[in-house]
Amino acid sequence: MKLLIIVSSLSNGGAQRVASNLIMGLPENCEVDILLNDASDVSYPYKGNIIDLGMPHEDDKGKLSYQIRVFFRRLSKLHKIKKTGNYDAAISFLDSANVANIITGKKNTKVITTVHSKLSASGFDWKYKYIVFPLVRLLYGHANNVVAVSKGVEKDLREQIHYKGNNLVTIYNGFDFNEIRTKSKEQLSDDESEMFDGHTVLISVGRLTKAKGYWHLIRAMQLIVRDIPDALLLILGAGEQEQYLKQLCEDLSIQDRVVFKGAVDNPFKYVARADLFVMSSIFEGLPSSLIEALVLGMPCVATDFKSGAREVLAPELPLEDELLGNIYQAEYGIISPICSEKECSAAEPLQIEEQYLANAVIQALSGENAVHECEKKANEAVGKFSIEAMVDGYLNLI
Repeated sequence: MKLLIIVSSLSNGGAQRVASNLIMGLPENCEVDILLNDASDVSYPYKGNIIDLGMPHEDDKGKLSYQIRVFFRRLSKLHKIKKTGNYDAAISFLDSANVANIITGKKNTKVITTVHSKLSASGFDWKYKYIVFPLVRLLYGHANNVVAVSKGVEKDLREQIHYKGNNLVTIYNGFDFNEIRTKSKEQLSDDESEMFDGHTVLISVGRLTKAKGYWHLIRAMQLIVRDIPDALLLILGAGEQEQYLKQLCEDLSIQDRVVFKGAVDNPFKYVARADLFVMSSIFEGLPSSLIEALVLGMPCVATDFKSGAREVLAPELPLEDELLGNIYQAEYGIISPICSEKECSAAEPLQIEEQYLANAVIQALSGENAVHECEKKANEAVGKFSIEAMVDGYLNLI
């Protein structure tokens, strides 16, 4: 079997990491070509042959013009290599690559596109509203298959984007459990170890963006520290909300209770040493950091964000049910009602959902056997998110 993987890079991104995991999980008798924007932009592992578009990333000033130039160069290259490459399938990652994959046709190869996020959540961005959404409705039906990374993403495509194609399937992203567990054993520095000593550490991982809803978790810390005086919130990630979030901590006088570690190469060594993993997201596609925390046997609290939380923590909860209005003790963790999208100041009173989030954290930490129970259930919880399950899903499609 011979496959073509179409992705912008093999570094710095969730979809890019999924592409890497898929490539590495393919059987040895599978030949792989990988079409990248820039062959020098590789930090994730891969095997096979890289085809280079020769388009190094540019700064944000020229972002739109760069994307347009990449798109047309990718289109030209795909026309040629699909005719001569003898591929059984071309699998593309993210919107621009998906569109180019579809436009260049399925006469010579099966076309499989992938959707990694809840697209409707990007509706505030004019490029999505006026370009991506219409293209999804117009073109994606011409692919052999459109792969959603969660049932929530599939549901969003149907109900919010109004996608009508009958080629939509869900294949969960796969994670390298052994790598996660091995990296979690890496030693901390003395300063980092001191941060965990004498504190009940809550940890959250992800970019500092609006989607993650970190301000709700920070505001909830006001209640958490009253009940758990040694509570410390450790946030791993960087992003455009950093100054707002740090200022919010100062305004709430809890700056000594929240540590911003920034983006780190190995988040697992911190997660494994924390007492609780917390995710306050407003929306997700498939929450990678939540799954990775479960792989490490961590007790978890997550909001009932509109794609992924139930599939990971509460497979017994139907996706069609109304969003939760109270704390829910799920099979593999605790789910709290989703918070609003409104960014709040320190002066505003706590929202009821923020109070629920604080109570969910306190409840999770009060269970004497919580960690033991999570460790026992970890393999059961994450089995469907293995690399082997993901690879089997794609090979069955092909």
